[in-house]
Amino acid sequence: MQVSRPIVYKIIVYLHFIFAHPNTLKMLLNRNKALVVALLMTFGTFQFLQAQCPSIDYASRSPRPTLTAHNWDTIVDCNNTSVKLVADLFITTSVFDHYDVYPIPYDPPDTTFCSTAGGGGQIFANTDDIFAPVMQLPFEFMFFGRRYTSVAVGSNGVITFNSNMAGQNCPYAYQDAVPLPNTNFPIKNAIFGIYEDINPQGGTSGVPNQGIYEAIYDSFPCRKLCVSWNGIPQYGRNNFASTEWAKYQIVCYEGTNIIEVHVFRTHGNATTNGGNRMLGILNPTGDTAYVPEGRNNFHSDIDTPEAWRFEPKGTTIRNIQWFYGTDTSDATGIQVVNCDSVLVLNDGFGGDTAIIVSPTVPTTYSMRMRYLSATGIFYDISNTVTVGVDFSNEVHLSTDDDSLCPGQSTVINLSSAEGSVAVPTETIWSCSTPGQGYNGTLNSCTVQPHMWLAADGNHVENHFYCTTNFSNGCSGSDSIVVHHFNPKDTTEEGVICEGGSYTYLDQEYSEPGVVELPFANDAGCTYTKTLNLTVRPVDLTTMPVTDCHPYTWIDGNTYYESTNTPRFTLQNQYGCDSVVNLNFRFDESLRALIEATPAGATLDNLHITLRDVSVGSAGRTWIFPDGRTDTTYTTYYEYPAEQDSVTIGMIARSPYACRDTAWVTIPLLKEAIWFPNAFTPEEESNSVFRIEGIGITTLHVDIYDRRGSFVNSFDGIEGSWDGTDQAGRKCPQGSYVYLARYQNVINPDNVLTHKGTITLIR
Repeated sequence: MQVSRPIVYKIIVYLHFIFAHPNTLKMLLNRNKALVVALLMTFGTFQFLQAQCPSIDYASRSPRPTLTAHNWDTIVDCNNTSVKLVADLFITTSVFDHYDVYPIPYDPPDTTFCSTAGGGGQIFANTDDIFAPVMQLPFEFMFFGRRYTSVAVGSNGVITFNSNMAGQNCPYAYQDAVPLPNTNFPIKNAIFGIYEDINPQGGTSGVPNQGIYEAIYDSFPCRKLCVSWNGIPQYGRNNFASTEWAKYQIVCYEGTNIIEVHVFRTHGNATTNGGNRMLGILNPTGDTAYVPEGRNNFHSDIDTPEAWRFEPKGTTIRNIQWFYGTDTSDATGIQVVNCDSVLVLNDGFGGDTAIIVSPTVPTTYSMRMRYLSATGIFYDISNTVTVGVDFSNEVHLSTDDDSLCPGQSTVINLSSAEGSVAVPTETIWSCSTPGQGYNGTLNSCTVQPHMWLAADGNHVENHFYCTTNFSNGCSGSDSIVVHHFNPKDTTEEGVICEGGSYTYLDQEYSEPGVVELPFANDAGCTYTKTLNLTVRPVDLTTMPVTDCHPYTWIDGNTYYESTNTPRFTLQNQYGCDSVVNLNFRFDESLRALIEATPAGATLDNLHITLRDVSVGSAGRTWIFPDGRTDTTYTTYYEYPAEQDSVTIGMIARSPYACRDTAWVTIPLLKEAIWFPNAFTPEEESNSVFRIEGIGITTLHVDIYDRRGSFVNSFDGIEGSWDGTDQAGRKCPQGSYVYLARYQNVINPDNVLTHKGTITLIR
């Protein structure tokens, strides 16, 4: 269904209709007296934007900005000299006996689900399984061919037109009464939003304004009633999860009797009623039902919003007429009939939904539809469509300059008729002279200088043609003449040595610079003869040379130290003197240096990092004891543990191929210490207490008896204790305690200690 743009509806409620339906008049007066009085007195004009309100429109209004600017809805042109105007109708049946059901976009009129607009309010069905008191409808509504003015709203997501159910039980269980249709279904003559076991008093769902609400939107004769179940908990879920609630809306439209169901979400409870749910409509006897596919008793949750429309189908009674202009009154309007430029297409349903027209000037046509709805509302609706006309094919070429001298170009501009809706879509450009330089686009052609004219004074006359196709299918052509003149500029290069002269066009020139002499041909195009004179002065250049070897220059001399005084004179390509100075720098700064980290290896760290820290080095070669070489700035060496020292060399190179060599010797720093546990002063061997080791740099030993009294001491790895005290007296046999403090080559800054026992044996 097409959603029409805003349409003016002329809704005429005839007096004979009102008096023939006193109950309808009474209802309208009770609901909106001011509206009915306005209709009776003025037959007022209203605007409705709802697609569910009966409407008539032109089916193919063009969104093209060029047509919109002319207030045209469509157009005839060379492509299509005729156009079919089709009335796009939105009406429902005058008498219906069945429904079409189909999905629509989810877009509930009451987006809050709790609105009380239009005099609505909260519906008090706030206990489990109950129908609320009778609710009077804001308008007559036709359901399965019967008119109703009241309904009963049930707490389990249902509306029934059987008002006797008001205040009665709203049954929740229907396992034995599905699928629909079924004459045993517990609730008939009903619209099921989602008929399921929900409980308005079952706790707080956390949804704002939880409850059941009625709202009425818009005005006669296009009102809509919205009944919303907003956040109603599932039965038996007093302490339910945050997802176990339902939210949906039933919408009934006045005049068209269309029904919509918009479902935001529902999460069921499988422990009650078997988790059964139903969405659809059922007639008063239960033998006719319309249910969307997949919704005739289902158990799954709905998390993605969905919506369904139930549209009445049956007999439609309406009349359509076409008029010239905007006057659609039967008395004065000029009705469109068959003629040479109009073909009326009768649809056989009480009117002409389409006409084929071939206007020669922009023309407005009006559509008029008269229609009596199923609930007795009479609509007299009109709308207009304007057909524009554009057979334009005018083409005109113009240019600001039709005489071109060398270096000049011009643009040929194409223009079409002012006010034309059609625009050029393709232009084919051509020139009378083959090879002429031009670049044609849709609306212009750029003419370049005529490059193949060779001699001064040549003149070529070129005719440029265009054939242009327009968007309206028409075509047009035009031509223009462009003249080309081709005098040529000339330039002569002159070079003299300083103090010389140059002859050009019988004149002598000795100063450097550009001499330009203006000329003009017979056509008035100017050109220039130019002398570009260059005076070559004595060239003074300096040749910088840096080397670490003696340097032999172009003068044949060899220089052994830095100097900037040698000078030599040559002749350049122009035969002029060129003086060259030598600036020689004798560079002896190269010095090879090696940085080794660490400076000595240990058994715990045999990985040595070597860096080139040379002065003036541009490269190097490392020489390792194993014959390996390397050229990187930083290299590494894994120390062989079986050697006490290694020597590594590096040859540093300067940018001038000089060399210098450095060597570094890296020792292996080993450490070990041995503490004896007994000695015999009276024997020839093992007669003293001595601590032995390697890599020991300092050693001091204090000796104490078992009572902790100091006895004696000695220093150094060569020192010892012969078993006497400080006075030289022999100490008795027995055990003594010693405390050794020492340093080694591995950790030269740390003082290590060792406490032990030594036995003196006599």
